[in-house]
Amino acid sequence: MQYHFPTRPELVAAVVAFVHDERSAMFRAGMLDRPAGVDPFDYAIDLYWGQVHHPVFVAYTELHFAARTDAALAAVLKPVCEAYERQRREIHRELFPGVN
Repeated sequence: MQYHFPTRPELVAAVVAFVHDERSAMFRAGMLDRPAGVDPFDYAIDLYWGQVHHPVFVAYTELHFAARTDAALAAVLKPVCEAYERQRREIHRELFPGVN
């Protein structure tokens, strides 16, 4: 894979961005598929629990563990995580209006 990217940090940045985009897309798609009449909070918890066993979430966790001892990875991960948090909050505001 690395031959598609000029440097290792650029490869890692692409992986980090992909993992965060996938997590957001999975949550949004899952919530939009919520059956009518099902409590959105219960559904969101069940959806999240199911996603923590998905390979994308495992990759997310591994990246965070690795960033504890890899300053270059931590530097790449930080802005992407901040963007993910903003995106997650937007999704929550959209799906759970009136709940902060």
